[in-house]
Amino acid sequence: MKKGFTLVELLGVILILGLITMLAIPPLINRIKATKTTLSEATATLIKTSADLYVDNNKNAFPKINGNVFCLSLQKLSDEDYLTRDLKDITTNKPIDLTMFVKVTVTNDFYNYEVVDKCVEYKQ
Repeated sequence: MKKGFTLVELLGVILILGLITMLAIPPLINRIKATKTTLSEATATLIKTSADLYVDNNKNAFPKINGNVFCLSLQKLSDEDYLTRDLKDITTNKPIDLTMFVKVTVTNDFYNYEVVDKCVEYKQ
């Protein structure tokens, strides 16, 4: 009498392992993507905070009139040492494009910040 597994038993084990893998891998990939998104949001928050500090230190250039829109380039924030020059986007692991802008909008005496590719200023 020979000891060992039959072909059917081996195929059954391979099938079960394949099913477990199919069930386990997608949630893991989604978790990794969510983590990258969170870190990317953290980078955006860092940029917005830098813009907030810049605006706070230069209040006369940014009057709080409802509807005003101001554009701050990331290059300006970097030149003024509000941002580091080697800031990277975690999703691509490439340096942040310093030609992007922080759009500062005045609403109800508050500044709202948004990172955008293009920006058009409007002042009253």
